[in-house]
Amino acid sequence: MNAKVVLFSVIIILTLFGNANAQKGSFTFEQEKAHVLYGRDFKNPLKISGTSKFDSLTVEYDYYDPIYSEDEFEEMIILDSTLMKGIGRITKGSSDNSYSVQVGQRGVNTRLNFYLDGKIIESRTYKIIDLPRPKLKFDNAGSSDNEIALEELQKIKSLTFEEIDWEYDEKYEVVGFTFSIEGPSKYIRQMSSSADFTAEMIKALSKASVGDEITFRNIRAVLPGQGPGIVPSVRLKVTN
Repeated sequence: MNAKVVLFSVIIILTLFGNANAQKGSFTFEQEKAHVLYGRDFKNPLKISGTSKFDSLTVEYDYYDPIYSEDEFEEMIILDSTLMKGIGRITKGSSDNSYSVQVGQRGVNTRLNFYLDGKIIESRTYKIIDLPRPKLKFDNAGSSDNEIALEELQKIKSLTFEEIDWEYDEKYEVVGFTFSIEGPSKYIRQMSSSADFTAEMIKALSKASVGDEITFRNIRAVLPGQGPGIVPSVRLKVTN
């Protein structure tokens, strides 16, 4: 084999090997989902260890800031968007190598930067994804369908969310909702400041009839450590 060809092959192999090592980086991560972080200021837990030393961490993220305009009907529409940069938050955990990382809700990707003596020695890029949305269910009576049997409806004593399909233990909780019953010559509307039905709600449910419409609105959902969010309203038709 020609000596130049052999030398060129060796250079290619060494280059690929070097790139593989460079991409691998000096740090290892636990409690991580394949270079993905949840947005909306969720406290993503990370445990970082490695052979290199660092004295500080920063996290910065890119997000699109929409530019609004009015259409011919004076409705606000998104005309364009500008790519902006934001600064996330890193909080030290209880152990030496544990941290929580928070990024904004409109972010698209983020970089975790490792510093030593004021210089970046390594960066790690993550994609930002939305938090899983809560899905309402009514105890064991069923999920948020369009219909519910009168017998099942009258068993409901509280609102809960279905289990989240993700890698963390945190669960959404209902912290309040508005409830109404509508029927022929009937309209009842009440509020609860928890997941539980009030005594008045339970009494109203006992008077519900087939054909009535039950609406749950202003349903407030909370993940531990997060602010409350509003879940879309659910309207059910009462059946036999």
